[in-house]
Amino acid sequence: MADEKKAGQKAYGKRPLWQWILIYLIIAAIVYGLVYYFFLRGGYGY
Repeated sequence: MADEKKAGQKAYGKRPLWQWILIYLIIAAIVYGLVYYFFLRGGYGY
């Protein structure tokens, strides 16, 4: 079991899984915000 835990940690580095999930959520929010800012904020041109 200790070997499996080490293998799991090695795959994600030293961070726990919840930190990686948080990082991915933050990156996704930034990307969504940039797409909204550059493409959707201008409206549909009346």
